[in-house]
Amino acid sequence: ERGGDSILVIHVLSKARQAGLKLSVRQIFENPTIAELAELVGDSGTMELIALPDGPAPPTPIQKWFFDQNLSEPNFYNQAFAFTLKRSVNAEELNAALATVASRHDVLKLGFAPVETLDALTEEAVFSLQSSLDYTNGPIGRVALSGDTLLVVLHHLATDGVSWRVFLEDLEAALLQRPLPAATHTFGQWANAVGGYAPESERTYWEQAVSGPFLTCPVEAGLESDTSTHSINLTEAETQAFLKAAPAFGVRPDTLLLAALNRALGPWLGDGRVLVETESHGREEIVPGIDVSRTMGWFTAIYPVALFLDSNQDLLSSLTATKAALETVPNRGIGYGALKDSLSATTNASILFNFLGQLDGLCAGSELFALSTDVPTGPWHGPTNSRSHGLDILAAIKQERLEVAFGFVGDAPIPALAERFAQALRELLTASEKPIPYPLSPMQKLFASVHSTRPELAVEQWKFALNGLVDTVRLRKAWEQVVQRHGILRSTFTTETQSVQPEVSLPWSESEIPDTSFDLETGPLMKLGLIREAEDCYTLYWNIHHLLLNGLVDTVRLRKAWEQVV
Repeated sequence: ERGGDSILVIHVLSKARQAGLKLSVRQIFENPTIAELAELVGDSGTMELIALPDGPAPPTPIQKWFFDQNLSEPNFYNQAFAFTLKRSVNAEELNAALATVASRHDVLKLGFAPVETLDALTEEAVFSLQSSLDYTNGPIGRVALSGDTLLVVLHHLATDGVSWRVFLEDLEAALLQRPLPAATHTFGQWANAVGGYAPESERTYWEQAVSGPFLTCPVEAGLESDTSTHSINLTEAETQAFLKAAPAFGVRPDTLLLAALNRALGPWLGDGRVLVETESHGREEIVPGIDVSRTMGWFTAIYPVALFLDSNQDLLSSLTATKAALETVPNRGIGYGALKDSLSATTNASILFNFLGQLDGLCAGSELFALSTDVPTGPWHGPTNSRSHGLDILAAIKQERLEVAFGFVGDAPIPALAERFAQALRELLTASEKPIPYPLSPMQKLFASVHSTRPELAVEQWKFALNGLVDTVRLRKAWEQVVQRHGILRSTFTTETQSVQPEVSLPWSESEIPDTSFDLETGPLMKLGLIREAEDCYTLYWNIHHLLLNGLVDTVRLRKAWEQVV
């Protein structure tokens, strides 16, 4: 319901580990409720870090990507945010705190220039800060203080979306003279550990992923100084609907955005495959025992995804196709950068998509900082730098509103594209509030056909002996919670589609064995009967249609359901 994105998940993981709870990123994504995670969480004890070598490390895939750009102003490739201070802080305190934070993180070892105190954060002053970093000799970061506003500029080689949370938490602890949160492995240690990572098992996938033909996006990359931006914004209510729509559809928020992009590109590019590069946090657990949940550095993984544009598809079919394309990506794309230079096919995507997540959460729970979106942070990239893509799409939630910015050069019809994107996204939000029809799988089509001719063959009855005293009220409530948790148990069917209903009334009897008749279109397609055989002996009958569960899946889900009931 909070619309979990990858950056938010890393933050949850970090907080869990600080509390001595052991979880993985994959576990959080695959089990997105507290109840499910509670079944998986392990006790990590004191969370001692495994020993890893320090010292020079080979360039990581994202570092290599950066240097391959051959930028004319490589020192001017930054990220910057402005924050409102909730308490008075002076430059001297900031300088001391920044030195403390820099001593914790190896990517900040080049240090910060002395804090500048400015009367106003003018365009000229901000540009001067942005253009004065040096990733070879330092400083790697600049900080300016203007009244109660703090502007922080960091070279991208030292930071990413997750790193900003870490930086602000450490800076706050240093300013309040508290111990910094427990350290994790350094960026250098991680880079050394994954330096030889080349997942050969993924090679075939990536060879096929970048093999054309692809539609051409007719937008030249150009220079940063020539960039135009067209933005669309959702209202606060629409943004809340967006965050709830993702779990309603069973997808991540970025999948919804890419599905809307799929719909928006079609009228411009026509039918076919278009290659889009997208980003993930890059902190996948590819080497056991490494913890970088509180490590600063640029970990991002950039990888290609082929979107299938089909003018004959309806909106939900486009969402299903986009979801399928993203779900096949191994390890959130981290292997692509490691294998890219050795692939036989190379195709450069003209479109870059990046969802930064909920930036409001950067300062969640902070005693000192609040994100300020009204203060200009200046250009993040030097004006004479070449753009990496013809069209870059940057999405983020700021001040509880989703903003999607389309950056481009020239007179390409990007404003019209952005408006089609907004329309498709709003249509998805509307659709998420209704039962969602999905096409049936081949096996489901078989059982739907069997139901129409021999319905008794499409139903299973399970019997369970329950010994001892049974709290029938709690047992019924537990089953209702299981049904609410699993969309498949709330599904109804036609001969061609399956729809997940938001709520169903669970058929429950304590006086007779439930019958095996079901109406596929109204559901629910399961019935329960609890019959008391003796004082402390019960039989539970569970009648369920094959369209919901079958074979091995039946046993796995049945066991999980029983665990949840207990």
